[in-house]
Amino acid sequence: MQIGLNLARKLIMSDTVFKANFYKSLQFCRQQGMHLLSINSKIENDRIGKFILDNGITFGHFWTSASNLAGDHEWIWLSTGRNMYYTNWDQGEPNHAHNSTENCVEVRHWGSSGFTWNDLNCQENLFFICESITDCVQVFRSATLKFAPTQMMGSNLILIIGIFCSTCIVNVDPEEYLSAVLPARKTLNSFRYLGKVYYINTVFQANFYTALHFCRQQGMHLLSISNEAENQKIGNMIKEKGYIGYRFWTSGTNLADKRKWVWSSTGNDVTFFKWAPGEPNNALENSENCLEAGWYKNEQALIWNDIRCSGIELQFICEATTDCHNLHC
Repeated sequence: MQIGLNLARKLIMSDTVFKANFYKSLQFCRQQGMHLLSINSKIENDRIGKFILDNGITFGHFWTSASNLAGDHEWIWLSTGRNMYYTNWDQGEPNHAHNSTENCVEVRHWGSSGFTWNDLNCQENLFFICESITDCVQVFRSATLKFAPTQMMGSNLILIIGIFCSTCIVNVDPEEYLSAVLPARKTLNSFRYLGKVYYINTVFQANFYTALHFCRQQGMHLLSISNEAENQKIGNMIKEKGYIGYRFWTSGTNLADKRKWVWSSTGNDVTFFKWAPGEPNNALENSENCLEAGWYKNEQALIWNDIRCSGIELQFICEATTDCHNLHC
């Protein structure tokens, strides 16, 4: 069933057929070219909640993209990298229950409280809501998904609950774009290759989630690598700029499914690998769920290693496609 609602220039897609943990929800939305939900005002929160109820979805708990995984107990929207300025926590929330493992945010209809928010363990399986900002208003019934849910979760029914549009900046020169959004000294570490522009951050180190956060704040994504040629190009740039021995976060992770590596920036499976000898070894008590890359002294290429996502701070690389620079692209 596909239905539309005009609000805040967003396309909202709610899946009430299968449940997924927070990381799989992020992955699914990115596979659609969308992002997991962010909510920026009471109007938006109330309209989404009302629309869900009006369409008979009274039982749902839904993942949003909000989390405090980046640390410092600060809640941010991973979909945009923006801080959470508007909130609608249920009474007594967030309570960081269950040994402080409640690091992600669900929305739900909870008694008489309305459409409220709750912090929850990121591994819980819930329904979820994807969002996107589109280039222009289209006839909504013609909207199609990029792949059938049968490819991932064994279901083929998706409920679309809204379409909203705004302008996406297209055909922007990558260097001009980076000069506008990044401090001047940082643009020295930018380059482009084929359809992407890259920014190599060596100004500060961060954990995986803070790196995701920073890249989204710039309207970019944490690095994904599609093939040997791209891996070699990135490695050559790292080497030319004198960053041999540096370690960089990519968006590669198996947080959604320990059996499979995906690029969280795109939601796509990792199909090309450049693991260092003996990697991935999932050391440190099976907690190495994120992917770093680096060019080391005795190597002739950028090589990869699995590593813990938090508790370790590295440099990182952001990327964006050169035809669309927007927080929801």
